[in-house]
Amino acid sequence: MVDMDPGLDTRLRAFFEHIEASRPPAGLTDIDVAGGDRGRRPIFNVFAGLAAAAVVAASIAAFAIELRSHHNAAPRPAQSGSLLPRFTVHADSRVFVPATYGKGSVTLPAFALGPGEGVYVQVACKSGTAADTVQVGENQRFGSEVAGCSAPAGGHGEWFVTNQGGPNGGSVTTYVTADPAVSWEILITDGPPPILAPPGGRAVRPTAYGMGSGSVPVFTAAETYSIAIDCSGVGSLAISSGLSQDATISCSRYAQFIFTPSGQAPGQPVSLSVVAPSAVGWEVEVFEGDGPVTGSCATLRDGGGLQPTPCVASSP
Repeated sequence: MVDMDPGLDTRLRAFFEHIEASRPPAGLTDIDVAGGDRGRRPIFNVFAGLAAAAVVAASIAAFAIELRSHHNAAPRPAQSGSLLPRFTVHADSRVFVPATYGKGSVTLPAFALGPGEGVYVQVACKSGTAADTVQVGENQRFGSEVAGCSAPAGGHGEWFVTNQGGPNGGSVTTYVTADPAVSWEILITDGPPPILAPPGGRAVRPTAYGMGSGSVPVFTAAETYSIAIDCSGVGSLAISSGLSQDATISCSRYAQFIFTPSGQAPGQPVSLSVVAPSAVGWEVEVFEGDGPVTGSCATLRDGGGLQPTPCVASSP
């Protein structure tokens, strides 16, 4: 016996009752078999009746199939509420592990670090269940856990660790540990991480990115400005405002550096030049507002406070 959905059974019964209550066409009920001169007409009418009945039966079957297909439609593939964010690689970074997407636990391809090099890791995750974390570790040198994967917007984490290459460099293998229901994206570069605005700072121009020696596009500030610099790699970076003062940063000692040049002339165009080894990546952003005293330098510490710092860094 065929199991039938109650709703489908009700609709079929109503369809049959409609057919029974309808008056059939005259061609099906008034079959004339009297006239001998009509030859094979009676046989034709019988066949016509049979054909009509077959059409009705086929219609009923098609109706039933259509109802059942609507009632039991195949489910659509599950889709994530929102895609994972796409990480951006700027001109100041060398890529160790390109943006990689996956699920669950995997081992990523190994990469090599030079002496003293740091590592910047970005991770995003999204979970279809209550599983909420992704753990990332590299040769037990550095690693962390990102939580919030099951949140509507997913989870995101990033960290920068200096001098992971050690004195001689070496190979690094990245291990990802996560529940099979967790999707993730990972990007590993040599940094540096994004610049943070100093307390009360207002950006004058977009962040400039570079590798090695270069320049920052000309800008004009309406009031006293400060220059924020992040860099990564082995060696020092020197930045000049084209006035009378330079600042020198040791990139292996990570801390966002902020420099307020002396001799400023608000409203006048300013150009900045950067001198650094070819493997040093850097970011430069200009802010108006509260910063170090004119002619001085500071580093932005955890918690957002400024710590006075010599404008010429000592050797690492």
